[in-house]
This record gives sequence, C-alpha cells and structure tokens, in this order.
Amino acid sequence: MKTDPRNNNQISSLSYAAGPRIEHVKKPCIVVMVAEKPSIALSITEALSGGKFTKTTGFARSLPIYIFNGIFKGHQATFKVTSVAGHVFNRDFPAQFQDWHQDPEGLFDAPTMRKLDKSSRPVANHLANVSRNLDFMVLWLDCDKEGENICFEVLDVCKRNIPKVSPVSFKSV
Repeated sequence: MKTDPRNNNQISSLSYAAGPRIEHVKKPCIVVMVAEKPSIALSITEALSGGKFTKTTGFARSLPIYIFNGIFKGHQATFKVTSVAGHVFNRDFPAQFQDWHQDPEGLFDAPTMRKLDKSSRPVANHLANVSRNLDFMVLWLDCDKEGENICFEVLDVCKRNIPKVSPVSFKSV
C-alpha cells in the first residue's frame, strides 16, 4: 500500500515515523493513543487529523475521546485519542500503618498499596473501554519517572486488550 505524502491525514510522510509495515492486522486497524492530560490529547489529534475529527466522551466525562481516520504503519486506521489526568492509581499505606498515633518514622519503611478508589475507578474504566478491540496502543506520556509510572499504570489497566507493546519516545508536542 503506497501512501500519498501530501495527504495531511496520515501519521507522517517520514519513513522512520511510519515504521515497518505489518500485514496481518485487520483493516482498518484501531490505534488507541493515550496522552498524559486532555490538552495534549487535543493537540495530538489536531496535528495528526488535519482538523478532521469527532469528539465523544466515555466513562470519565472529563477525558474526551477524539476519533479520526488516517494511515498507521502503512494501513488504513481509525485513531482514538484520549488521556488520563495524571496517575490512574492512588497509593496508600496498609491499614496497620494508618493509625495517626503511630510513630511517623516507621512510614519510611512501610509498604504501600496501589488501589483504585472512587475518583480513579472511572479513569480505569474509561481506559479499559477505549482500548477494547485495539490493534496498536501509542502512549504519549512525559519521558520522566512519573511519565514512566503512569505508562505502566495505563498498561496494567489495558493489558488484556493490548496485542503487543512497542516503546516510543518523543521530545515535545
């Protein structure tokens, strides 16, 4: 399949960004992109869609889903771009360390638990729903320790929906 580099509705006309062609995906393939915050999801969508996209909402109403068509790795694709708003999971101490009468110095060595609570559960449900039936997932997260942590949180929520994980890095959007 040959793509027209003048078409503004493709990932990139640069060969390194297009990546190797993968011939065994369904057509059109579904590409889910997750950004670290809603404003970045919109910027990504505007840049990649040529301004031709629709906006919808999912489980987390504050996290829009932008949908557009284009080319990904040489294939027709439907893109779904959404975001998180920081971390997906919350961290807390186990019950035995939540006593305010306990010496605070003991908390430095205390274990922590990752959990979904009332505020984070809609974000996890949103990601799980958006990632259903995907062929590719692209994570647009900051290249720092926090971005890496959020990356693994997103992957943990979506792992049963992801056929293969490939690393990507970027400098700015």
